[in-house]
Amino acid sequence: MSLKKTIYINMLILAFFSVILASGLLIFTFYSSFTEQIKSELKDKSIFLENSLNLVDDKIKYMEELNISSKELRTTVVDIDGTVLYDNTIDIKTLGNHKDREEIKKAFEFGAGESKRFSQTIGKQTYYYAVKLSDGIVLRVAKTTSSIYGIFVSILPQCIVLILIILFLCLFIAKRLTRKIIEPINKFNFDQNSNTYDELSPFIREITSQKRQIQSALNEVTKKSDIIEAISDNMKEGLILTDKDGIVLLANKSALSILNIADGSSGRNILELTRVIQVLDHIKLALNGENNDMILPIDEKNYHVFFSNVDKGVLILFLDVTEKAKSEKMRREFSANVSHELKTPLTTISGFAELMSKGMVMPDDITDVAKRIKKESERLIVLIEDIIRLSELDESDGERVYEQFDLTKLIGEVIDNLKVKADEAMLTFCIPDKKYDIIANKPMVYEMLYNIVENAIKYNKPGGKVSVIAENIGEKTKISIIDTGIGIDKKHHNRIFERFYRVDKSRSKKIGGTGLGLSIVKHIAAYHNGTVKVKSEPGRGTEIIIELANLGY
Repeated sequence: MSLKKTIYINMLILAFFSVILASGLLIFTFYSSFTEQIKSELKDKSIFLENSLNLVDDKIKYMEELNISSKELRTTVVDIDGTVLYDNTIDIKTLGNHKDREEIKKAFEFGAGESKRFSQTIGKQTYYYAVKLSDGIVLRVAKTTSSIYGIFVSILPQCIVLILIILFLCLFIAKRLTRKIIEPINKFNFDQNSNTYDELSPFIREITSQKRQIQSALNEVTKKSDIIEAISDNMKEGLILTDKDGIVLLANKSALSILNIADGSSGRNILELTRVIQVLDHIKLALNGENNDMILPIDEKNYHVFFSNVDKGVLILFLDVTEKAKSEKMRREFSANVSHELKTPLTTISGFAELMSKGMVMPDDITDVAKRIKKESERLIVLIEDIIRLSELDESDGERVYEQFDLTKLIGEVIDNLKVKADEAMLTFCIPDKKYDIIANKPMVYEMLYNIVENAIKYNKPGGKVSVIAENIGEKTKISIIDTGIGIDKKHHNRIFERFYRVDKSRSKKIGGTGLGLSIVKHIAAYHNGTVKVKSEPGRGTEIIIELANLGY
């Protein structure tokens, strides 16, 4: 029940009982005053009659001549022996002896006496007053009035009307007083600490203190919530938190993106986000307290999903392991390719060495066998060096060393070092003719250009051409190496930078090479925050495009 209603009802109850009590007190006071007035009146009239009767000899005749109305006053004359000599209301023949009546006995004994008697039959009360006359007989006067109960009954309708009027007024006043009492409380401003009742000051101080504590706690919770939301929204990993009923409490942007959900998810059931049976089964396990995980493929990506029981809910974490899976696959392929590439020269070297150790090589063939062993050894050394180089590039995550140098001059050095091979293929070169300064790791850029230009020579046509172009594009340095060689089919474009990948294995073995050159190029470009792309068609040559970010002036 509200405070307003409580005050209102209590005021009405108080007013009701106050009216009843006041009415009772007024009736009692009125009745007492009325009784005393009747007694006084009886005494006065009895004294008057006593004085008059003491002056006459025939008292009965005198009383009859007075002819006092019975409605006004009952008068009775009683002889010394208790016989009724006169009564103005009742035939004396029907009256018995009055000697034992209380007021008569007192009058005979003391000269005057009074009493009152209540009639249950008529519900009224009669007051008696008796005095002893000079000749020894007794004069009694009496008056009958309503009892206090009778008076109450007689005025009850008026009392009810009065009570209703008073209650109606109390109702109106109580309503206004209640509103007036409650209004300062309702309008109290805790922030401004406005004035109100002194009795409420301790309560207000306590409420104000608790409000500050709640506000402080709320600010802290909001701050932590904002931090959690900021962290979760900036996580690459998908994060979903549900309660025990599967209602989503939190889902970050990554999770919504992974599950291809555009709108918000809070308050929705997890069934609205995913219907994958395996996911729902793992959620049930987590709800039962069994933490678990699974690999979930979504849109050509693989996610490692962890399900953890958290406070009777479930925390779901999506980790993108697509690249990890690709890296693992590439590592396995690399290991297999390394084993295969190393096995070929080692087998050749081992075979010739075994033949020579057993004297199975003719003296005239020893020189050729030695040259074969030397060639395979050199191939093995180059292969090992390239593998080591790739490992170094893979681990080059520390401080990067850059320097300023002339790119045009560096291109010239690469061409000069490959001039012998170019002359053998009767190739011509076209290189930049003006100075072009960049900031980069000079040895790495040299190695990168050397590998690409060497391939442009190897896979070119006799009498062909190799062009090297350097230019600024915004904040990037673009280097293009264009040849007029055999070209590469489009289906190989995305794979030629993989380790040990060869477009034409038979031709590659004939020409030579480890199959790691373009992988090294890709790693060097990435080292410089750059990219490497290929444009090529079979029979129409190849263009390798390198873009190094933030290196040019």
